[in-house]
Amino acid sequence: MTLELAPRDHAEAVAHFRAQIIGPLVTQEFRHGELRAELRRMSRIRRRPPGASTTRTYGVSTMERWFYAYKRGGLDALRPRRRSDAGHARDLTAAQRSASCSATSGASTPAPRPS
Repeated sequence: MTLELAPRDHAEAVAHFRAQIIGPLVTQEFRHGELRAELRRMSRIRRRPPGASTTRTYGVSTMERWFYAYKRGGLDALRPRRRSDAGHARDLTAAQRSASCSATSGASTPAPRPS
């Protein structure tokens, strides 16, 4: 009998990945400033997220958010959440709309870049 512990979906794979990163922190006690120092050290380590072909680093604030989310809600709290603005276009200023329209209308001069 084989027991498979594979993630059921991508969100669960991401939660497991995040738990692997912060797992060593969860079992330790830290004095003032030690957690931040350890997170800074960990932020320099390149990691390959689930489904990615390249490695990347994660910021201190990101891993700190994962750490406290896990302490509050366990593995489920590490699942990625759908963005609140998902499926909605971002508002553009009048200048950005104008630049976008002129860029797509075949104008020969490049549209000004928003600053």
